[in-house]
Amino acid sequence: MRIVDRASDTARTISNDEICWRRLTTGAILAGGLALASGAAGAATVGSDGQETATMTPTRPSDYAGAATIPTGNLRIDGSLSHMSLPVSGATLWAANLTTDVGGVINDLSAGVTLDNSGSVANNGTQVGVVNSTGGLTNTGIVDLRGLISGNTVNGTVLNVGASTLFDLGDLTNGATGIINIAGGTIAAAAIINAGTISVSGLSTINSSLTNSGLINLQNGVAGDRLTVTGNFVGLAGSTIALDVNARTGTADEIAIGGSASGSTTLNVAGLAPGNPFTVGSNLVVVQGSTSPNAFTLGNPLNLGTLSVVLVPQATATGVTFATATVASVAGLSGSIATSAAQTTSFVSNGVAFDRMADLRNSLSRNLYQGTGVAAMAYAQELAKNDPISSYVRAEAASVASASIGSPKPAVWIRGYGDYEQRDGQANFNFAGTNFTSNLGYRQGTGGVMGGIDSVWSGLTTATDGLVLGLLGGYTTSRVELRDSPTTQAFSGPSVGAYGTYFAGNWFFDLLFKVDLLSLDINIPGMSQSANPINYNLASNIGYKFDLANRYYIEPTAGLEYVRTNFDHATALTATSVALNDGDALRARAGARIGTEWVTSNMRVEPSLLAQVYEVAAATNNALLVNGTSISMPSDVGRARGEVQGLVNVLNLQTGLSGFARVDTRFGEGLLSVGGRAGMRYQW
Repeated sequence: MRIVDRASDTARTISNDEICWRRLTTGAILAGGLALASGAAGAATVGSDGQETATMTPTRPSDYAGAATIPTGNLRIDGSLSHMSLPVSGATLWAANLTTDVGGVINDLSAGVTLDNSGSVANNGTQVGVVNSTGGLTNTGIVDLRGLISGNTVNGTVLNVGASTLFDLGDLTNGATGIINIAGGTIAAAAIINAGTISVSGLSTINSSLTNSGLINLQNGVAGDRLTVTGNFVGLAGSTIALDVNARTGTADEIAIGGSASGSTTLNVAGLAPGNPFTVGSNLVVVQGSTSPNAFTLGNPLNLGTLSVVLVPQATATGVTFATATVASVAGLSGSIATSAAQTTSFVSNGVAFDRMADLRNSLSRNLYQGTGVAAMAYAQELAKNDPISSYVRAEAASVASASIGSPKPAVWIRGYGDYEQRDGQANFNFAGTNFTSNLGYRQGTGGVMGGIDSVWSGLTTATDGLVLGLLGGYTTSRVELRDSPTTQAFSGPSVGAYGTYFAGNWFFDLLFKVDLLSLDINIPGMSQSANPINYNLASNIGYKFDLANRYYIEPTAGLEYVRTNFDHATALTATSVALNDGDALRARAGARIGTEWVTSNMRVEPSLLAQVYEVAAATNNALLVNGTSISMPSDVGRARGEVQGLVNVLNLQTGLSGFARVDTRFGEGLLSVGGRAGMRYQW
């Protein structure tokens, strides 16, 4: 059939298969009661096979007006359809399948418009407003969703829910490339499976379970958004939630889960900032049901100088909350390292002074027995006392006078030393129901120089005793590097002290008092701190030398070392300071030295090897209390360790000039070190 519109002189052909519009004028009426909008222009074909194609230019107002017969076939839109209204309540528009081709648009639906699709909705276009789609939705374009979709929904691009309420959904699957935008709205579905992105603002709700392997994004620069999930939450591989926190106002975005939480989900939080040490901040996740271990972890834990922001789970009457908390960082706990490291510099430099006393004592004892005066007299005494038959010899022995005090023999000496030490250690504390462990392992390199002047008095009370008194001074530098933090500690400063050793025959007793006047600079990214620790050292050593055949000897020794470290002023743990507190340590040691000597070309060579064990018997630097939280610090107390020293002395018998070299190592639980010393002395 051919119909000619006389007003527009446009030919129309109507057949059983289709109605072809070449051009439509104002007020044109179609067979079947379908009216096009006033002022609309374009072309459309309507076919009795149920397939209609509309290409329309939206002009406000446009409508399907009157008691029109609503087409019930399939609708494919490749143009745009806008500002529709249906005068008949409950009427059905495009009741079968709705398809938008690429470029097709349905937008800006006015109040009362119903798109009731008993079939499916397939969107390949730019935007579709869908209400009451009982056949579900498959989206590869952009869809503004409002109302009822009772079928399953699969999204690969953009679903805009906004503040609307979607109810009676089947399963909603958001693909890896899909985006669902919710701005205060509600989605009610059988289940939601998200592999893409769900962007949330305002107070939004998901009335279903949520399985997430994608991103749930609440980050928009404003803290206080909340997403409520009424069902269970499951975090699969890749599950991430992004949230905002406003540390100044104490507000944060929140995920509220009405069911259980399982799997593993990473929380990435913007705006993190530390509060006061050992305080709890805002809740990020609230779970009403059960929660599996590590269901939520902080993806960007914040280390800011001395403090860290972490995630802590806290049990409640109805479930578990996950909140931010401020605790001490590794750098913040490094004050205990500063005390231990300062004491290590003292122990190392104390050993230099004890080496000097041992070398001098060995030389003096050998010189006494090698002499022709007092040594021979002493030897004769022993023979006479043991003679069972000669009263004359015994009388001669008894009448031998005590040796007179010999003239002082002054000497000067200087030695350089170096030491490298690696330590393991952990700090442990419990806060907000969570146990924390911080690695306080560190590396320390120490070097310095020490020298002194001393004098020897021999023959004080017997022919074989002697006394050495001396003064020393030196300079020490040491650098500490933490393993788990870009934090360094630098020590430097002078040392002054006095020492003495008394020997009687093969017995000897050493005593040392020394003061180390140090400066300390602690460098942490973003901050620095200085202090002036002083070490007070008191050390003693006692032993006996057993002379063996062929000029060998073995010398058991034992000793105590006490170090007291005082800072110029104590500091507390804050956001800008490390806690520095006074401390002391008492170290006990015992071992034996074995050595020998020989003379060649007026040079006496004395090699020896010392092996000993030592242990810190007591220390006060093994705990810290901050804001009611007790922190257990690394401690050497009760840890037996070993030390081996190999050394050699070379003495010029004609000039009184001697040299010294030593290497050593210390080892044991959580400790390994190597060191060396070398020096020279001159005796008049």
